[in-house]
Amino acid sequence: MTYREGQSPPERYAGPAPGRAGGAIRPRCYETHPPLPIRLDQGRQVHIHGGSCLHPQIGDAAIYIGFDNGMKLTPPAYPWHGQRREVLFRIPDQGVPPDLAEFGRLLDWTADQLRQGGLIHAGCIGGHGRTGMFLAALVRQMTGNADAAQYVRDHYCCKAIESERQVAFLAQHFNIRPVIPRRPRRKLPEAAPGA
Repeated sequence: MTYREGQSPPERYAGPAPGRAGGAIRPRCYETHPPLPIRLDQGRQVHIHGGSCLHPQIGDAAIYIGFDNGMKLTPPAYPWHGQRREVLFRIPDQGVPPDLAEFGRLLDWTADQLRQGGLIHAGCIGGHGRTGMFLAALVRQMTGNADAAQYVRDHYCCKAIESERQVAFLAQHFNIRPVIPRRPRRKLPEAAPGA
């Protein structure tokens, strides 16, 4: 599915994850993430969806990008579920891409797909750390916005970009202004004297 000029992306909340009861149960955060708008130089706007690679909230994307191994264990990865493309680009939980050059190629390819009108979903487990880091790098690359991390938090999810390593990675390699990590490194208790 692609967006045509003037066409809007789907609504923000698409219902509970498969196998999860609705009703009074509060939706998981990734179930409420809106598509992230990215305004291009020509005034054109594209959208990318983010969230969980295990339970994507859109079922008709042309491309699904996952940052966690669990993506390939989900039923939509089976070939008999259609012609969708799945890209598994492993990044450790709370971590950063192990290969900067390949991450750059993923960003280039994703940007090209979005410019061509492709409907894309990118996700990790909760759609915050690795997904937020990827979205911030993508926004920076496509728009030049040095405040891409804050932009992602303001327009996608306030919990995006969780770890100190992710914040530092974006600052070092993409010159993105740092934000406060959502999950700062925990300080270990000091050892007792004589221990």
